[in-house]
Amino acid sequence: MNYIIELFYNVIESLLFTGFIAAYFEVKQKYSKKVTITISFSLIFGMITLMTILDPSWVITLSIFILYLVCILEFFYKGTLLEHLLISIIASSLLAFIDVCVLTLFSKILGVEYRELVTQSSISRFLVVLITKSVYLIFVSIIVSFKRKYAIMLHRVELFMISSTLSVSCILISIVRNIIYN
Repeated sequence: MNYIIELFYNVIESLLFTGFIAAYFEVKQKYSKKVTITISFSLIFGMITLMTILDPSWVITLSIFILYLVCILEFFYKGTLLEHLLISIIASSLLAFIDVCVLTLFSKILGVEYRELVTQSSISRFLVVLITKSVYLIFVSIIVSFKRKYAIMLHRVELFMISSTLSVSCILISIVRNIIYN
């Protein structure tokens, strides 16, 4: 069961990375957009899953993932090598930073060990991962909105609604935790 949940997390993360890349960069003329996005998703999902299985240190994981993203971007998407490198570093580092911040915050709110939220399958971990990925979606939507306007990107009102929903969720989790433990 844990493998299915981890694969679900990997699918979400892969969709976020692929959506961000496809929204930020244009596909090279010689490739079909649908095929390129599908291949990008498959390669990113494979890499994230491989890193989940091998479980190397976070520095090695981040470094390999950045290089992997640069290769995908160079092969399929328009842009300079420097732009591909910078966006890969920003996207990967931003996800790592948001993961650490949200997991730390929720470990304090829930009174649960940080390691437990990272390693054990529980409903708390599931909710925290979904909140983390939602926060990441907000940030990459903001980054893409600086470059171009898309109908699929989130608007200010939607960003506000998601942010307020996440805030209310945090408060409710804290209240429920206090009721249960007191």
